Amino acid sequence: MEISQVKKRAKFIDDDKGKHVEVVLPYDAYQEYLDMKISVEFYESLQTQESIKRAKEDLSAGRFKDYEDVERLIKDLHE
Repeated sequence: MEISQVKKRAKFIDDDKGKHVEVVLPYDAYQEYLDMKISVEFYESLQTQESIKRAKEDLSAGRFKDYEDVERLIKDLHE
């Protein structure tokens, strides 16, 4: 769900001056909002960005193995 869809499902509670003071969301919209926030926080972390950069460099340089057999992959991981 996109942020614009979350906003459409929100119900705003205003004070006597018309200022929004609370928001009511359906639980599923709230949960999706939290999931989006967690994803953004994860990808914004410096450690994650560095890991992604290293992985892209490894792929570009051919430093990877392609496995069709999961058992072989597991065996190589334990060597």
